[in-house]
Amino acid sequence: MSRKGKRNTTKSKKLDEEEIDQLSQVSNSMDDDTQPDDAVPSGEAHMSLILKELGDFRKDSCQQLSGIKEDINKINKRMEEAEERIDAAETRIQSWEEVVSGLVKLQVQTEAKLTDLEGRTRRENVRIYGVEEGAEAMSTSVIAFVEELLIKGLELTPSTLQIERAHRALVPKPPAEASPRSLVVKFSSFKMKEDVIKKAWQKKGFYFKERKVNVDHDYAPELQRRRRQYAEARLRRQQQTW
Repeated sequence: MSRKGKRNTTKSKKLDEEEIDQLSQVSNSMDDDTQPDDAVPSGEAHMSLILKELGDFRKDSCQQLSGIKEDINKINKRMEEAEERIDAAETRIQSWEEVVSGLVKLQVQTEAKLTDLEGRTRRENVRIYGVEEGAEAMSTSVIAFVEELLIKGLELTPSTLQIERAHRALVPKPPAEASPRSLVVKFSSFKMKEDVIKKAWQKKGFYFKERKVNVDHDYAPELQRRRRQYAEARLRRQQQTW
């Protein structure tokens, strides 16, 4: 066989192989087209699963949101009730504060009137400070002792004194080393009481058994407390000035 015949034979074989490949591809494509419709590709199955999970998640979320809304509504209702109770309590407290404020003012006014009334009842009284305890025991009465004490100490005329009553301050008896209790003396005449006070202030007190004796007004307890505070403040002021 010539070379030309061999080339033609080889070429025809190649053509046959190409035709066989084409026929095989066509057959495969036909087989794919003839597959049943219920065979779902894997991508669509995955998408369907995702959609189902999303649906379940949405359902659960809706249920949870519904429960949260109910809880919020309950909380709002309780808050409204609490606000109403707080408003009512604030109203009551405000009214009570007004009442208490009025009572405090009334108490201050009453205490001021009481102090003034107590001071007026003591207008005829004097207090004698510095007389040792038991010194009046040697006399027939405390009145007789006070009359003799004032007449000698202030150089008064015996007939001018008009003492109605006299006694020690109504507090427990102090120990021997403590200051003695004061003597409270009530005069029948306010003028006589003022004369005794002026005389005592002019002499700046007097001595009895080597002890300094002073005579002063019988102040009410509240007024005495204020006078002590004033005296302490004045003393501190003087010390700062020095």
